[in-house]
Amino acid sequence: MVQPKIHIILSELRIASMVKRMGKMISQDYRGKFPRLIGVLNAAYPFLADLSRAITIPHDIEFVKARSFQEGAKRYESVEMVMRPEAASIRARHIIVVDNILDTGATMKLVRSTLTNYNPASLAAAVLIRRDVPSLREEEKYKAEYEGFGYQGTRFLIGYGLDHSGFCRGMKDIITAESYSRTAQIDRFLEKRGELDNEE
Repeated sequence: MVQPKIHIILSELRIASMVKRMGKMISQDYRGKFPRLIGVLNAAYPFLADLSRAITIPHDIEFVKARSFQEGAKRYESVEMVMRPEAASIRARHIIVVDNILDTGATMKLVRSTLTNYNPASLAAAVLIRRDVPSLREEEKYKAEYEGFGYQGTRFLIGYGLDHSGFCRGMKDIITAESYSRTAQIDRFLEKRGELDNEE
């Protein structure tokens, strides 16, 4: 069986540098506004935590959860919210939705449209990675107010919140693999780096 090739596309240092710059931008843009960061679970939690530490102005944090994948790379026909905040926590607040990756924009559109109904003072989005989707026309491509890295590849991204068959969200780098299925080669790679999640 041919094992998939693995490539590190974003190192821990590159990610940290970008998060620091984004945190500085948000701190400047929202000075005096006490923004609320809303992380989209599950992928966003390491990015949200690091971004929060990089923001130097007062802010608070909340989470929502949206589901768009069933198993592996098979998508649901539609995205659904499975955890949402109370309307009172959004009303008249400056909201920044934080997620790891933006591709078709379906999840971000759903989250933002849901939060818009709660009448926030303002609503923006911050994403670590914007993945180019060639099948989308330019006017269909969703753009966030704060975007870290661009990615034009089609391989699966793993690490720093992005999972590998439910594992590896805590990995400090982001890697690519040609297959989403669990393989011994990927496990050996992660074990060598000491970052494979423990299986009970």
